[in-house]
Amino acid sequence: MAKAYAGTGLRINLSTGEIIKEKFSKSAAKSYVGGYLLGMKLLYDNYKPGTDAFDPGNPLIFCTGPLTGTTAPTAASITCHTKSPLSTFVAGRAGGHLGPELKFAGYDYIMITGKAKKPVWLWIDDDKVELRDARNLWGRLVEETDEAIKGIVGDEDIETMIIGPAGENKVRIATINCNVDRVFGRGGPGAVMGSKNFKAVGIRGSKSLTVADPKRFKRAVAQNMKDLKERDEWSWNSMPKVGTAGWMSAVNYYGMLPVKNFQENHSDSIASGLDEKAYVKKLKIRPYACFNCPLTCSHYTPTLQEGKYAGTSSGAVEYETAAGLGARCGIRNIQAVAKATELCAQYGIDTISCGSTIAWAMECAERGLLTVEETDGEELYFGNIDAMVNLVEKIGNREGLGDLLAEGTLRASNKIGKGTQAYAMQVKGLEISAASPRTSKCVSVMYAMNERGGHHMDPYAPSLDAYGYTNKEAGMPRQLNPYESGDTGDVFRLKKYTKLADILGTCAFTVIDLQTLPSTAGELFSAATGIEMSGQKLLEKAEMLITLMRAFNARNGLTAKDDTLPDRFTKEPIMVNVPKELQQFSKGKSKIKKVANVEKDVGDYYKAAGYDSKTGLPSEKRFKELGLGEVAEDLKNKGISLA
Repeated sequence: MAKAYAGTGLRINLSTGEIIKEKFSKSAAKSYVGGYLLGMKLLYDNYKPGTDAFDPGNPLIFCTGPLTGTTAPTAASITCHTKSPLSTFVAGRAGGHLGPELKFAGYDYIMITGKAKKPVWLWIDDDKVELRDARNLWGRLVEETDEAIKGIVGDEDIETMIIGPAGENKVRIATINCNVDRVFGRGGPGAVMGSKNFKAVGIRGSKSLTVADPKRFKRAVAQNMKDLKERDEWSWNSMPKVGTAGWMSAVNYYGMLPVKNFQENHSDSIASGLDEKAYVKKLKIRPYACFNCPLTCSHYTPTLQEGKYAGTSSGAVEYETAAGLGARCGIRNIQAVAKATELCAQYGIDTISCGSTIAWAMECAERGLLTVEETDGEELYFGNIDAMVNLVEKIGNREGLGDLLAEGTLRASNKIGKGTQAYAMQVKGLEISAASPRTSKCVSVMYAMNERGGHHMDPYAPSLDAYGYTNKEAGMPRQLNPYESGDTGDVFRLKKYTKLADILGTCAFTVIDLQTLPSTAGELFSAATGIEMSGQKLLEKAEMLITLMRAFNARNGLTAKDDTLPDRFTKEPIMVNVPKELQQFSKGKSKIKKVANVEKDVGDYYKAAGYDSKTGLPSEKRFKELGLGEVAEDLKNKGISLA
């Protein structure tokens, strides 16, 4: 087996209780590396097209990367893969310490299939792997379950992966929580886990990892640290102090804040109640870091001692959370957002989809499309703090209106009808994150072209235009014009580049602002594993991953027509405040009216990626060049034509 890997995978059938340990070979590592790429390959091979997300046959997969658990900066990631009950598929990453612990226990990945007859949890203690009765854990909140499992095994230092009541209730926006506050958040993986009567995983590992060339690896680590610090000074100055909360004022400044369900894109009043100053003053945050992370971007809120939300203690109120449960709902109270964050963590709910779904309901109510009777007597309107907080708990319990909102905005709006679909801000079923597509053409493409739906990390594209980061070695040498349609091929190149972290097992914050050089990534992988692979070859592996994702969707009926945006962004113009440093792109104007030209922007992306305008897929030749010839044959056998 290659170095840096554990060399073993786990397959667990909950229906039969069978546990199989299988070899993860060097050739498999060379072909599929790890992380997202390995996970998507396992999902593609083991998921039968058309299978419902809640069917026992839907696999639930967790993968580490080759760098996970090593001394590479931020090497803490573990990924999750399954058919999404909300959108297309889940391909999520969690930080913390769970991924390294799994490798220290001796495993590179876990694949769960089937459904247990009664609730169970999985205990991994190095070579001992067993399913245990979880009936006494079922119904408990996430933190209660974490404490109970640690009490059962008599060890406070183990790592856990848990669903809360939302997952048990098959809430389609349910998360899987790693040690409470690090989560697989998007697309409803917690609901899949709940559908399998699978409550939790506990892991204790005592083994060590070795790298192939320690001296070379040490040099590569030093170079990566240099890349990170010198190429992204803003993050290194801001993130340790306030984490992503520091983005609030910046996103508002650039006119991308999702105010009142994206009806507006800027509000100094709302942003000032949720920004880094409010974060520090009102929540009295404390920092904590994921495994081997020099950035220390995360924080927690000690128990609030006074005010309406006294007793609240939450994990990090990230930018996306504050924007989703705050700005999107017209709310500027950071302590109320912290309370909602605490509830989301305890019930196991995605804060982004939760905030988006509540904002949808608020807009529908304001427009007279949801009556007071349909909202359980709750008067919904933007800025209603009590309603926002109350609805989080109702969603987790599928109680009253919460039962409808637990379906996510696409299904909820289709069920209600009456034109409410127009206010569901989703792509491919997944609620979009908190950046406005009308302000940045790269954000527009980021959402439309995201294979798993409206997410902001595949890639984080405003880095290319609004924020002006570049990486010549990765093929992105210049800042793009945020406001002029077209010329979006660099977003495809950015997506490939971003996937380097996804497959290697490092954090998105090593690539989000184009910091890590591909050559450095190649050195880290080669020195760690003993498998020689250049940065450019790793970029090909990243394209292989993207192509697998698109093939998975095509096999489930998606085509080029699904790469689009809600009409709000393409048909409703909005006034954009142009920052002084970006006025070179607006002919000196400080304000411009904008809509997203998704047809032009996606079209240029397609050209750069070599995608067919009807299928949204690359050519059969490209499939074969990427080592996916058998996938191309599978698609053709299912009646999907390739150019």
